[in-house]
Formats: sequence, structure tokens, C-alpha cells
Amino acid sequence: NVERVCYVRLEQAPSGILKAYKAGRYELATIPEAVELVRGRALRVGAYGDSAALPVGVLRPLVAAAAVVTNYTHAAGYAPSRADRLGSFTMASADSIEQARQYQARGLRTFRVSPSFELVGGVRRVSDIQPGEAQCPKTIDKSVRCVGCGLCDGNRRALRGNIVAPAHGKGAAYL
Repeated sequence: NVERVCYVRLEQAPSGILKAYKAGRYELATIPEAVELVRGRALRVGAYGDSAALPVGVLRPLVAAAAVVTNYTHAAGYAPSRADRLGSFTMASADSIEQARQYQARGLRTFRVSPSFELVGGVRRVSDIQPGEAQCPKTIDKSVRCVGCGLCDGNRRALRGNIVAPAHGKGAAYL
């Protein structure tokens, strides 16, 4: 995590996935079988890794079957056309207000991490919230679960507004 803005600790998710795979906890499934597994349920695309690396044709049927999708991509900055194809079900990860505005101008909803926050009653409250942004509910109330919230569902359900969260984790120092 040397000088990375993203808070995700690279050694955790891939290691856990590899251990689960080696233990036989992952089953192979065809796309139609996978669609039935997620039908009407919440789908989180990727534990760590950018969904822009996956074929959009594989993702679309899964996303169409899911009730709620949680997905993020940094591709808006390095592969704009790919991120635009994911935009209907993906939040564009933004590391600054300027970056968020650029992505929003392209019609993408953003999830921005902010280094500007105040500690209020033990809760980090973002102090540079922009018009059209709301603070991630989970960062205000730890009982909120992403699977139940569903605000990070890209443009799928005609949700409006963008999400901002206070910088957290080891990457916060590099914002």
C-alpha cells in the first residue's frame, strides 16, 4: 500500500480468495447458472480488483438479474470508454473534487473519498460535500450494510446524486 490512495489492503482480499479457492469453496458455474444464483439478490462485483478488467458481456447478465449491484471502478481515469460502458451499474471512484466533476460530466455517478472531514460525536463528517453529493450512510452509522443500502448502484435504478466518504485506511495519507 505504498503511496496508494485506495484504502483497500491488497494483501487481504486476494489472499482470502486464494485460500477459499484452494479449500474448494468456489464452484465453477456457467453464466446462466451464475445468473440464477444472483437473481433478485444483492451482487458485489469484485472483492478487490477493477471490474473494468472483466468482459462487460459477462457482467451484464449478472447485473440484470441482481436486485442491487455494488461496484466501483478507477477505470474512468485510465480507460474512459470502458468505464462509460460500466457506468449503468458502476460508481466511478474519484480521488478529488475535480476528478469527480470530470466523471460526472460524462454521466457517471461517483464515489469520492475526501481528506476533508471533522470528527463530530465520534463520526467522521465530510466537510467538503459538493452539491449533488451525500455522505456514505455506512460512514455515519456502522449498522448500515452496503447490501441493504444500495446507493452505490451506478445508474441502474435511476438513482441520483453521488456519494462521498471520509478518507480512511492507510491510503488516506496520500489524498
